[in-house]
Amino acid sequence: MVAKDTARVTYLDFLELLLANLPGNQYSADSADWSRAVKVLRDEYETQYPELFEDFVIFERPPLQPHSDQVSHFLTIEQEADVIEVLNPGYERLSVSTEKKDLLNKRNEKLLALYENSIRKMVEEVAPLVSVNADTSAE
Repeated sequence: MVAKDTARVTYLDFLELLLANLPGNQYSADSADWSRAVKVLRDEYETQYPELFEDFVIFERPPLQPHSDQVSHFLTIEQEADVIEVLNPGYERLSVSTEKKDLLNKRNEKLLALYENSIRKMVEEVAPLVSVNADTSAE
């Protein structure tokens, strides 16, 4: 994995931190669910942490869920990098092993140190939006 420049937080950095700190190991693979989760966080935390949300463009699509190209890109990149595994043919669920989560946290350890308390709060808020179950075992 490539070392990160901590001077700027990219959407990939931010989403990796969220993913690595979510409880369990299985989540929705639907980018709309993840886009809605990011929108919820952005609406609440953007004033306090604008640097975490500056890369996101989120399209409102009532009555559909929001869409973000950045979120879709993140899910694709992480799958191609073998960080996430899609568990079924319908691409409804993804899995991230505890080992991969540890790697993501190590990769972003300086950012995690800067935002740890806030990331933990954000994770609590979005976990119900993206978690499939409370499985905490390694996949």
